Parts: sequence; C-alpha cells; structure tokens
Amino acid sequence: MIPEKQLNSLKIKKKIRDKAGESVCYGNLGVAYYSLGDFKKAIEFNLKAEKIFEELGQINYLKLVYENTAKAYNKMDDFENAEKYKIKAEDLSELLKNPLLEILSMGPHNLKL
Repeated sequence: MIPEKQLNSLKIKKKIRDKAGESVCYGNLGVAYYSLGDFKKAIEFNLKAEKIFEELGQINYLKLVYENTAKAYNKMDDFENAEKYKIKAEDLSELLKNPLLEILSMGPHNLKL
C-alpha cells in the first residue's frame, strides 16, 4: 500500500512552499517505505529529507534521518553506507548533548551545519 496521506501532504507542503513541512513529509515517507520493506524508496525519501534538514539547520530531525538511512542501507546489505550514516548520526548525537545547541536547533534561528 502506497502511503497516500503522506504523498498528499507532501504535495500541499510543496505548493505552499513550506520547506520544513516538506522535509518532515519526506522523512515520514522514508519511514513508511521502510515499514513496507521498500528500502530503496525509503533511502530516496530520506536523502531528500536530509538535504532540506541540512539547509534549514534542523539537526534534531537530521539525526533521525541519518539513523533511518543507516537502517535502510543495512537492510539492503550496503554496510559501507550504513556505517557512514551511523557515524553521521553518532556525531550529531554528540553535538546535541550540548543543551544550548539543542534548544537553538528547535527554534526559528536554526543552526547551519
């Protein structure tokens, strides 16, 4: 089953030019396709989410996308890319241990990486 609700939401977010909402939709689609066992499609949507989250400096969400991308690559037996994204997630996890950075990354003045 194709995640129709997420796809419709994505269309709306694109139409109203809501980049933050668009990136969340991409991430949700990545999770949905992962759950359906379509790991290639999951990675495709995760990479789109990654790009926008990086542009917006949304490091909390970016960490989740890195983790989800690592899991999808792992399921595809692409252990090199799985490890690459696992390390990216771990690096952001360390960065997020600073409470000030975590608070700033959630607000309107997101940190650019």
